[in-house]
Amino acid sequence: MKTKNNIKVRQTPEDYESLISKLGRPWDDIYLERLKFELKPEGKQGKMLDVGIGTGLIVRELAATPEYDGYKFTGLDYYQDMVDTCKEKVHNDNLDDKVEVVKGDAASMNFPDNHFDVVMSRATLHHLADPTDSLREKYRVLKPGGVCLIHDMRRDAPAETLQDFTDFRAKLNMPPTIIEEKFTMEEMEHFIDKAGLKGIAKLVTEESGLGSLGFEVFFTKET
Repeated sequence: MKTKNNIKVRQTPEDYESLISKLGRPWDDIYLERLKFELKPEGKQGKMLDVGIGTGLIVRELAATPEYDGYKFTGLDYYQDMVDTCKEKVHNDNLDDKVEVVKGDAASMNFPDNHFDVVMSRATLHHLADPTDSLREKYRVLKPGGVCLIHDMRRDAPAETLQDFTDFRAKLNMPPTIIEEKFTMEEMEHFIDKAGLKGIAKLVTEESGLGSLGFEVFFTKET
């Protein structure tokens, strides 16, 4: 059974690219640093999956970074226009030999078990009405010894941090985020438990600062 999405406002790929490149950069930087810390990618080889790739901003950056020369990337998105736009941008960046983009459902992915060394997802989980199946699928396609890193915004972020985020969006002539569609830490604990990942997945957040706006779900699969 496919998980229905939770998207309140559906953006075009062009609007999405413009928005994320401006709004998401500080949090993308946090995510990229965490990924680098966990993988220590220089000199390594592997297959990496981005679930909810959108227009491919993060993957295109990783694929063009020398430290990740040993990795091949697959991006999955639910919407065909996102897939088409991402493919075009990958081609324009001369990354066709490193990046494959496919249409698919995060809750029922058409990949074999134990297939990817790294599964990543940034600011995508809250688009699902119930992310349980998506969490379970990420674990399924991860190789033993592999790493999964998920970052997303939370509904119960500190009020001061949320206000800072609202002010930041206002400077970009954007309305406040739709906080109702995000999940609380307690809800994420529940989804992790339902997915059978209790004791496997670690759910953490920061007490203050940029990191406190969201949460991290991290897990590996035992060899």
